[in-house]
Amino acid sequence: MPKKLIPYLTAGYPDSAGFLELLRVAEEQADALEIGLPFSDPVADGPVIQRSSQSALANGMNLPRLFTLLKRVRPQRPLHLMSYLNPLLRPGLDERLRTLARLGFRSLMIPDLPLEESGFLMNRVAKHGLSLTPFLSLETRPARARRILESPAESIYLISVRGTTGIRARFSGETIDFIRTIRGRTEKELLLGFGISAPEQVRQVAPHVDGVIVGSALIDLIDRSRGNLPAITQFLNRLRKGLSREHRHPA
Repeated sequence: MPKKLIPYLTAGYPDSAGFLELLRVAEEQADALEIGLPFSDPVADGPVIQRSSQSALANGMNLPRLFTLLKRVRPQRPLHLMSYLNPLLRPGLDERLRTLARLGFRSLMIPDLPLEESGFLMNRVAKHGLSLTPFLSLETRPARARRILESPAESIYLISVRGTTGIRARFSGETIDFIRTIRGRTEKELLLGFGISAPEQVRQVAPHVDGVIVGSALIDLIDRSRGNLPAITQFLNRLRKGLSREHRHPA
């Protein structure tokens, strides 16, 4: 099966028009897109994504405004929403979930919602054709990892490093062993995130996962290049080539 490249974009960053342009460019290289809803009190985001979220919040970005933007462009790739729980727990939750499904979202990734407390939401998202994607990390204890792998989730978000999101130069042997171990225990879709920044990393992990999510490195490039769209296209294309060549570079 082809491996998936999943770019992450912060909703409303650097502004509404810029976000839509980035969405269009990222979609050309992507198999799916992860959109992060900015939140004022994140627990998993590193400094790069935190800065983009604070900027988007200052511009008034929220879930209803994201809906308005996406209705204008209608992305053709499957979408994943990265959101903390608080912005979702508002009156009209079912209508919000219904709108997410209509706009092409497939799953919700909620870092501050433990699997043990997710039952109330798991049933509601399933009614709308959505799913919850739980997180599994190097810090996850074996018994809890087993419960996550046995859950109804269709996909698992593997966190490749200890700590928050951010750019890393390489993956440790511990990370590779962790990914291989999980791959050997499940046939669920495994999406690897946190720290993806170079084709060499992609080639290192691609034999063992179904997709890679690139967030901080992409947001950092957007910042450094001031939204230079050709540079962003080139960066994503390099990662795409790393995925397509992974079979020649087994880890």
